[in-house]
Amino acid sequence: MNYILLCICCFFTSFSYAYVVLPYTWNSSTLDIQFCETASPIIQNMTKSIINDMNALDFFYIELKEQSTNSICNHHFTNGYGLTRYLIENNIIQYAKIYISNELLENVNVLYNVLLHELLHFVGLDHSTEVGMMNYSVRLDRYGTSTLYDHKWYMSIDDYLGIQSIYSN
Repeated sequence: MNYILLCICCFFTSFSYAYVVLPYTWNSSTLDIQFCETASPIIQNMTKSIINDMNALDFFYIELKEQSTNSICNHHFTNGYGLTRYLIENNIIQYAKIYISNELLENVNVLYNVLLHELLHFVGLDHSTEVGMMNYSVRLDRYGTSTLYDHKWYMSIDDYLGIQSIYSN
């Protein structure tokens, strides 16, 4: 029995983290965002649900407002499914725009995955090599056709630790 416990302890102490934070940050842990006028009801409802879950982490607070310099829009993409763009001054994020592909409106789970991934960029995480939302991407098969996973992904421990490293101070 003691041997098994020793091995479990060794496993946990040797675990390494791969989260990557963006090289720039927000000036506050309270963030606001609005929907573009053309944002679909599907994107609005799913975003509200994801933001409620993210706010429950209690590291930061994202508030949906009628007026904000930050926005979430659905958009027609020729290459890609989600994108977060920033205006940066002196390593401080001034505002961010999240764009979600119209193509995802028909696939609820993939829409959820891409929205969560982009909202994690919004709060300060970059892509990671660890399995989790920040390593999530829509893959291409050998013929160049997108492979849209039909299952919903969730944040990994690595994603949580990345957020904690940004907002725990």
